[in-house]
Amino acid sequence: MFDLTAKNREVGDVRFSWLIWREIIEHTGAGYVLGCGFFDDDPGKYIYDVLQDNCGSPMSNDGYGVTEFEAKCMAACCAGYVRVRRAIKGDDAILQEIERFASFAAGSGGFTIN
Repeated sequence: MFDLTAKNREVGDVRFSWLIWREIIEHTGAGYVLGCGFFDDDPGKYIYDVLQDNCGSPMSNDGYGVTEFEAKCMAACCAGYVRVRRAIKGDDAILQEIERFASFAAGSGGFTIN
């Protein structure tokens, strides 16, 4: 599980399963905001380029910090992804979870991944 703790305490914290978090990072473009992406030839591996003085990794739920700017960029990527995917294939539970993340990230003021 990935627990995301918002810096803005007026926004409730959220929890996502590994499946949903990976979908967010791998398919929506949000991972690129953090310098994170998966290998096509080995989907169990990912690359992570440290963009800031930060501990951990966005895929390791070890206290990695996401800035407010990064969170807003991730929210925009996810919102766009949801709009396009819904238009193509309709609504589903994964899209609803990604939309929930987009809403959280947009108002979070940045967050920590635990």
